[in-house]
Amino acid sequence: MSSETSTEAPARKSAAPFEAWQLFTLAGLISAAIVAFFASTQPPSARIFLILTIFALPGLILLGLSIVAFVVSLFALLLLTVPVYRLLSAVFLPQAKSQQGTWDGNGPEFMSPVSPGPTGRRHVEVKIID
Repeated sequence: MSSETSTEAPARKSAAPFEAWQLFTLAGLISAAIVAFFASTQPPSARIFLILTIFALPGLILLGLSIVAFVVSLFALLLLTVPVYRLLSAVFLPQAKSQQGTWDGNGPEFMSPVSPGPTGRRHVEVKIID
């Protein structure tokens, strides 16, 4: 390896003509200009509020999309851990020989405590006490 230092600048990769934040800013400016044109009859304070709100919307959308991307990537990572967890629990955790309360199909059948009459309806007696 040589002890000389290079005086040439490193070659830059050709990038896209615009970055994402520039496109969102441009969309906000165009939207704010459209709102300013249509809100010319409003008082100045309302126009300023509308323009600032519309100008901020693309930034808020970008913020929301980045939060959604983070949550989706987090869930994807958690989803990848499920097979590893099952494998490790199958290898290292002892298997239960029998579980209480499981249904094996050979147990008693459950019946209703009140059986219906021959018409298929139950008879109910009611007394109203005043």
